[in-house]
Formats: sequence, structure tokens, C-alpha cells
Amino acid sequence: METMIARWESRSGKHYVELFYNPEFKLADGRIVIDAHYRAPHAGGGITATSREDAIAKMEARVASGYFQPDANRTPMKRVTLRTSTFVP
Repeated sequence: METMIARWESRSGKHYVELFYNPEFKLADGRIVIDAHYRAPHAGGGITATSREDAIAKMEARVASGYFQPDANRTPMKRVTLRTSTFVP
């Protein structure tokens, strides 16, 4: 099951990137692999990682590089605390 493990946002919150992780992703051939991927407005892709911590570190480096900034001269995105859902069905 995929879980969002980290989120980075611009100061306004308009721009963001979310990192998802699944340590037991089952491929069509039956193999189990680690799946780490990100989603952002108009972007998405995979991260090659060996653990949850490795995925966060690699994503942190990509965010710090300005890769997701619409304008590299703006304030870089910061990692934010994930909010837990209080929804009860």
C-alpha cells in the first residue's frame, strides 16, 4: 500500500511535491520491489531508493536543487509536517 511519507511546499503553498513510498510493490511477474515516487502539479516520476530514509534524502536533494521551482530565483520549497486525517467513516 502506498503512503505519502513527505511533502515540500513553496512559501505560499501553491507549489508542492509529495513523496510516496510502498516497500512491497508487486510487479506483474510476481517480484516484490520498493516503489518510491513523487507527484507535483504537472510533474511526477520515480525515485530509485533502497529504503524510506533513502527516498526522502534523494527527494530532499532534488527539491533543494530547485528542480520543482517555477522560477529558480524564488524562495526554495520547505519540507512540511504531514497532517494525519481525522476522518471517521
